[in-house]
Amino acid sequence: MAAAGADGFRALDEVSLVEYIKATPSLRAQLGEQLEGLAIKEVGDGNLNFVYIVAGPAGSFVIKQAIPYVRCIGTSWPLTKERAYFESLALKEHGRLCPNHVPQVYHFDQPLSLIAMRYLEPPHIILRKGLIAGIEYPLLAQHMSDYLMRTLFFTSLLYHSTFEHRHAVAEFCGNAELCRHTEQVVFSDPYKVAQYNRWTSPHLDHDVEAVRDDDILKIEVAELKSMFSERAQALIHGDLHTGSVMVTSDSTQVIDPEFAFYGPMGFDIGAFLGNLILAFFSQDGHADKDNDRMVYKRWILRMIEETWNLFHHKFVSLWNENFDGHGEAYLVGIYNKPELQLLVQKKYMTDLFHDALGFADAFRALDEASLVEYIKATPALRAQLGEQLEGLAIKEVGDGNLNFVYIVAGPAGSLVIKQAIPYVRCIGTSWPLTKERAYFESLALKEHGSLCPNHVPQVYHFDRPMSLIAMRYLEPPHIILRKGLIAGIEYPLLAQHMSDYLARTLFFTSLLYHATLEHRHAVAEFCGNAELCRLTEQVVFSDPYMVSQYNRWTSPHLDHDVEAVRHDDILKIEVAELKSMFCERAQALIHGDLHTGSVMVTIDSTQVIDPEFAFYGPMGFDIGAFLGNLILAFFSQDGHADKDNDRTVYKQWILRTIEETWNLFHHNFVSLWNENFDGHGEAYLVDIYNKTELQLLVQKKYMTDLFHDALGFGAAKMIRRIVGVAHVEDFESISDETKRALCERRALDCAKTILKERRKFETISQVISVIQEISAP
Repeated sequence: MAAAGADGFRALDEVSLVEYIKATPSLRAQLGEQLEGLAIKEVGDGNLNFVYIVAGPAGSFVIKQAIPYVRCIGTSWPLTKERAYFESLALKEHGRLCPNHVPQVYHFDQPLSLIAMRYLEPPHIILRKGLIAGIEYPLLAQHMSDYLMRTLFFTSLLYHSTFEHRHAVAEFCGNAELCRHTEQVVFSDPYKVAQYNRWTSPHLDHDVEAVRDDDILKIEVAELKSMFSERAQALIHGDLHTGSVMVTSDSTQVIDPEFAFYGPMGFDIGAFLGNLILAFFSQDGHADKDNDRMVYKRWILRMIEETWNLFHHKFVSLWNENFDGHGEAYLVGIYNKPELQLLVQKKYMTDLFHDALGFADAFRALDEASLVEYIKATPALRAQLGEQLEGLAIKEVGDGNLNFVYIVAGPAGSLVIKQAIPYVRCIGTSWPLTKERAYFESLALKEHGSLCPNHVPQVYHFDRPMSLIAMRYLEPPHIILRKGLIAGIEYPLLAQHMSDYLARTLFFTSLLYHATLEHRHAVAEFCGNAELCRLTEQVVFSDPYMVSQYNRWTSPHLDHDVEAVRHDDILKIEVAELKSMFCERAQALIHGDLHTGSVMVTIDSTQVIDPEFAFYGPMGFDIGAFLGNLILAFFSQDGHADKDNDRTVYKQWILRTIEETWNLFHHNFVSLWNENFDGHGEAYLVDIYNKTELQLLVQKKYMTDLFHDALGFGAAKMIRRIVGVAHVEDFESISDETKRALCERRALDCAKTILKERRKFETISQVISVIQEISAP
């Protein structure tokens, strides 16, 4: 057995632990006094402590011993072993309050910093390991909300008198060293250069630098640190991550409260929810061909939502049961009216919710008021506004589908702020959606902007934790192209500008220009935008062809048409091929959602916005999306016609624009290809494709395939805008439902024809002829 130090401490190993057990009556009793053939196994995660499972013929338990340094670092980072004392106190107190979810303590030895407690036998596993394995725990939210509610309420001033509370707080003030450790690793080190920081380098080097340079983030973190250090709200676990919870399908046990102290309730709630959010974002990395983890990701999101909602309900219920008790936070003699009690509870729970979010995640949704403060604290935005921040005019102008979009105008400058929120805005929280889409949008704006600066707005600032992009404000008379098409406005340079944008962004991000190594690295970066790709797969290639919760159409007028789509086997086969191409073909960095609502125009300017769906996909998807939306605009015109303007001339302009866009794109794209045929692009190596006639054959096949791809994707995009979840204003703004349905039916018939017969078309003029035939009265 190792010799004891001056303070009586000695670190135990498997051998000395047997002797210790033999000499300790409470441990012998727990093993039924049968000490022969004990199995002892060290199972600590290696971060801080030694943890042993001790199993004998008649009993078992766990021994946890704290050592006087951070185990995963070594003696260079000393750490008090007194943490074991506070852990034992917290286990006993939390166990008394919530015995179903806290393991029993059998023995505590303060000189040896040693706790013996219940062994959580298999199939208990660490929750984090279960989340990695993709295991669902149906009672997790119920159990964790119960644990949080009981341990936080019954150790707060909502239940305690101030005198009791101060004594309890004083006891745990001795755990200052572990609180200091938390302050360092949570609130300080990540925001500066620190010895022990690490990250996935070089991939996240720029992200780490951005965190260190983010003044808004630092201000918010300073507020959280102050709260952590100053607010003795309740006895919190202090380190409630998913590695501090052990689970089975019907059991949840919270372990390892060695960081326990009286602190802000939100720290425990936020730690648990924040770790579930981390688990959610990790799932794409654990997905494989047999399981894309989408169902499991939705389960995690439900757990996050249910944990908070159940906690809120149970906590307020306990509060109501004890409002006239001896808790001294809100004395019943003062807060003696039901309506006042409700106001108090609403404010308390709202503050607690925001505290939990802050400790879990740096994200917060901004509104006009908080946006002003954000701008004031962000040098890049202040500079863009000429440092003149008085009298800022802020207006929310988002279309309501996904994001919040603000125009910010001041005396000396203007900009647009776009913030992604973690769900589909037009549906609500029932349809979660990653706010990481803002990251991929900012990447695409910068890349496409570098390739085609005349048609992509400049990005001034990106804040990843806040999912926020600040970019050039496209001042009036810029309007959304879709609105211009509804109004019947001609844009003489539209085809020229859009063909240039498409040619440059698609050619220069493809293997026609890139080496395969460059290309694979670029593809890998955008693979993280999987959730928005999944959304496209659902709303474009799946939902329109089956009964789906969110589908809608002009009913009853189109009921039979919708039914026909669902029963059209040829259509389904063609759509399956397009879906495969969308999912598998990483041809170029595409915008991913290039409809006429993603383009802003004047007579002489065309600007492409909103590439949040960007990824490396088939070129035809972008080309088809734009052309398909022009075709929808064409078919909507009869619904906007009146006695003064039958829109016939305008319809002809739209058809010319469709034709010119493809023809100019074809010309521009092939010209770029010819200029770079002997460059470093590795799709067609010049040593192999070294004859002019062979190069011409290659180009002809490539462009023919691309033409057919564009027609197919464009048609699929048209169908989904008529029978799917998200419709277009072109049709929706036609108030007469009968007239609208007629326009939509013609567009739907056209889309089905083009999709099924796309390979028969050799020229865009042939497509125009089909459009005209179907539109004829």
